[in-house]
Amino acid sequence: MGNGERQAALRMALKALRPMLEDHGLVGLVEPLGFAQPARVNGNPNPKAILGYGAMDLPVLVPVLAGLGCDLLAGIVNGALIACIRIPPFIATLGMMVFACGMSRWWWNGNPVSFPTES
Repeated sequence: MGNGERQAALRMALKALRPMLEDHGLVGLVEPLGFAQPARVNGNPNPKAILGYGAMDLPVLVPVLAGLGCDLLAGIVNGALIACIRIPPFIATLGMMVFACGMSRWWWNGNPVSFPTES
């Protein structure tokens, strides 16, 4: 499909969408498609736009080591809670899971995270 055909298909789709939105009292806005990377892809944060292209071209070893480092930190905290404060292991692990989920939600503002897509 050529560029002209895509533009024609987009115009046709937008013209068909307009009456449906107007029937429900809604206004449809179109994000300009000229940006190198939109900030959101399918409603989710786009890592390429947030971190830049350089962060996407890192060797595989870098994110693997970052993940292992986070796991090591969580293990040290869990071990300290179990050994020093005498919290039962199940409770310490459950607490760490809830903490990690909360940190993830805080970091991504409650938005789901998707894999980067080629555009």
